[in-house]
Amino acid sequence: MHKNSEKRRLSGVVCLFCGRGNALPEAGREDTEERRIVIVRCQVCGKEAPYQADQIIALEKEPNGTRLTRAVGAN
Repeated sequence: MHKNSEKRRLSGVVCLFCGRGNALPEAGREDTEERRIVIVRCQVCGKEAPYQADQIIALEKEPNGTRLTRAVGAN
């Protein structure tokens, strides 16, 4: 299998407005255990919302880079 066709795992949240997966911004990925709330702007609908640490999930980036989906086996 080619490297380009492999899915990449990221930490992210599901948009409260449109339901699409969004990767955490670089600043939000560091020290997620210490942060209680992170604000994320959806790359699809453009709306911004606060997310609690327990709303952060594992996402997989599709090989073509156009979609983020919940990682298999993730809570």
